[in-house]
Amino acid sequence: MTTSTKPVESSPFAFRYTTMDLVIMAVLAAAGAIISAWVINPLVRALNLGSPFLATWPGALHLLVVVLAGQIVKKPGAALTTGLINGLAQLLFGSSAGALALLYGLANGLGAEIGIAIAGWRSNLVSAMLSGAFGVACGFAVDLFYWFPNFTLFLQIAYVVNAWFAGLIVTGLATFGIRRALTRAGI
Repeated sequence: MTTSTKPVESSPFAFRYTTMDLVIMAVLAAAGAIISAWVINPLVRALNLGSPFLATWPGALHLLVVVLAGQIVKKPGAALTTGLINGLAQLLFGSSAGALALLYGLANGLGAEIGIAIAGWRSNLVSAMLSGAFGVACGFAVDLFYWFPNFTLFLQIAYVVNAWFAGLIVTGLATFGIRRALTRAGI
């Protein structure tokens, strides 16, 4: 009697990362956290004094590494994992957001996952733009509870829509450009 040894099927939602995937996510998250904590956050805080709607556009750069990790790794959960590591690293590197950086990391990662899932975890312009748009919108929605709780419903909607377009254009195009350059360099 022979028995066949059939491999055990795993869930399609299983997170199967290689060591290289994990290194890519960790390095991008740490580099992004330093840039966010020491460069982007001070710029965004200064621009918030003039207009939070204006500050959203350079603030969209917070998502660059999260979306880039999703574009490089191309597996479910990569953007979320990178967002969470990024939030933790920002907390450790002295972000002005403090412990709230973890919530931002979660929101950014979840939003980016939505965008990249819509595009089927492909690495292309549409995927980068959708991932950036949803990631920035979700991340900046956290602002409404912490920084701008007195916004009217109209201003809240306008703020999230503005953030969505900032993510679509700033994060999406920047990520796509970086990804193309890395591809051409053989990385």
